[in-house]
Amino acid sequence: MTTNDFADWLGKALTTHNLTAAELARRAGVDKGVISRLINHERTPSPETLSSIATALQLPPETIFRTAGLLPPEPEAEAPAEFVLWLKNELKKRGWPVPLAAQYAGISPYFIERIIQDNKQPGFEVARSLAQAFGMSEILLFEMAGLIPALVENSSSIIDSPIWTSEMSQLTTEEAKKVLEFAQFIKAQRKPAK
Repeated sequence: MTTNDFADWLGKALTTHNLTAAELARRAGVDKGVISRLINHERTPSPETLSSIATALQLPPETIFRTAGLLPPEPEAEAPAEFVLWLKNELKKRGWPVPLAAQYAGISPYFIERIIQDNKQPGFEVARSLAQAFGMSEILLFEMAGLIPALVENSSSIIDSPIWTSEMSQLTTEEAKKVLEFAQFIKAQRKPAK
C-alpha cells in the first residue's frame, strides 16, 4: 500500500470511528500535526505511530501495519452474502448504527464496516464478539459467517436455517411458545398425504 492509500484509509477510519484528527491524536498520544500530515499525504507513518493509532482505534496492530504496507496483506475470504444481508438487516431492525453495534460488541467499527461494505468474512474473535452483542450462539454465528460448516447439512427447511434460529432467539419465551403453537395448528390443518 502506498502512503496515499494509507492516508485515504486513515481518513475513512476517522469517519468510521466518528473522530476528528485532533481526537485521534489525543487518543493515540501523538501530536495533532502528525495525524494531519498523514491524512494530507505529507508523511509516511512510523511503526511507533502506527502502533499508537492501532491502540486508539481499538484495532490489532497487524491490521494497521498491513494497511500501511509494512506487512504483507492477509488472505481474506468473502463473507456469505446471506450473512452480510442478515447483519445489515439486524442492525437496521435494532436501530444500531455501526459505531453503537461495535461498542456493544467491544470491537472497532472498522471490522463491521469491512463485513458490510467489503463483504469480508470476519475472523473468529470478531464473530464471537458479534454473537455476544446480538445475544446469540457463537456456533450459529460462526456457521452464518461461513467460518465453520453448517452442522445441519442439506437443510431445506426454513426452521433449520440460522436466520430462523436467530429470529426465534430474539423472542420472549411466551412469544416463542405462541409461534410454535401456531406452527402446530397449521401442521394439524394439513391433510395427510396419500
